[in-house]
Amino acid sequence: MGARAAVATGLANSAVQIGDPELAGGALAALATSTGFEPGIGVTERVVADGMTSLQLGDVEGALARLVPVAGDGDDEVTSPYAQSALVLALAAAGRRREAEQWHARIEARPEATYLDRAMSRLGVELVRARDGDEGTAERLGALIADLDGTDDRVAPAVARLVEAMVLEALRLPTSELARQLAEQRLEDLGISAEGWRTIGRLALQADPAPLRDPVV
Repeated sequence: MGARAAVATGLANSAVQIGDPELAGGALAALATSTGFEPGIGVTERVVADGMTSLQLGDVEGALARLVPVAGDGDDEVTSPYAQSALVLALAAAGRRREAEQWHARIEARPEATYLDRAMSRLGVELVRARDGDEGTAERLGALIADLDGTDDRVAPAVARLVEAMVLEALRLPTSELARQLAEQRLEDLGISAEGWRTIGRLALQADPAPLRDPVV
């Protein structure tokens, strides 16, 4: 991958982490016209950014079409846990709880998975569990936020607080108003709106339960 393509790929993935799919889309458009891109080098990161961009724009089927080939091959020896965590989010948005939970369990079992891989995956499964009325989601998200607060990352804890607020509101718990205030303040402090994450949250919380099907492999 040439230097320009590497920068564009990095920008696209950073943009989806802050929930800015328009910025990510612009970076991907630049990548599509870049010279020096070598297929196979950095392709997973590019496809994950593309899939997450589609998801954050509300195109769940488009996201799955992009992410399944790079995350759903069933071989953890060669598959990126980052790609798998993005797939969990897409499955949650599609209402496919059983598959999301199965992929999350695989990510948790992988020692090479980063805290961010695990956090993204956790957000996906807790959103789809909250859709089903699981009040235990609130406690588990609180534990995730406490873990993320122990890192140097400022974006991931803010995104997790936003998801927590959306979940508490969906469950109609009394702490939802305070959680929303704290989440919005964190995002304001960072200068981001995280619209893409709001879209994922709404999709997952409102998704119709998918019929049981064989897991993605």
